[in-house]
Amino acid sequence: MTQESKRPAAMAFERFETLVDAYGSEPNLWPDDERTAGLALLERSDEAQRVVEEAADLDALLGQAPAVEPSPALRRRVLEAAPSAQKSWLERLDGWTTSLWPFTPRWQPVLALGAAAVFGILIGASSPEGEPTSDPMEVAELAFDVDYDADVDDWSELP
Repeated sequence: MTQESKRPAAMAFERFETLVDAYGSEPNLWPDDERTAGLALLERSDEAQRVVEEAADLDALLGQAPAVEPSPALRRRVLEAAPSAQKSWLERLDGWTTSLWPFTPRWQPVLALGAAAVFGILIGASSPEGEPTSDPMEVAELAFDVDYDADVDDWSELP
């Protein structure tokens, strides 16, 4: 390694001010990757030393402030406002239905799906002879309500 690569990168004074404002006057509280450059700037700059002295005064004032314990009412409100880790099945169902149908009211698509299901069951139950058919001609006759000649074997011959 050369001597130049061992030297820390120079820190801009604005960044130093931001660092001291965020982490305080104690260099051991500064981020590791910026501590060396900050200390180098502190050694050579009177302005940086003034910033650290002001921050040390503020740190001392903050250190004298009593620790405030939150009231039980505040604790309860904060905990009630916090998102729940576990949701009930009703909350999960509501979230799922909201993602499918974000509009209100939600009973409309449920009613439409229920009506389609009832309609399908009624159609299936009212099929002639009550048995499903696999004959394509019979399916076409049912679907299009047309009587085709039973002698037609090729679909291309149909009208």
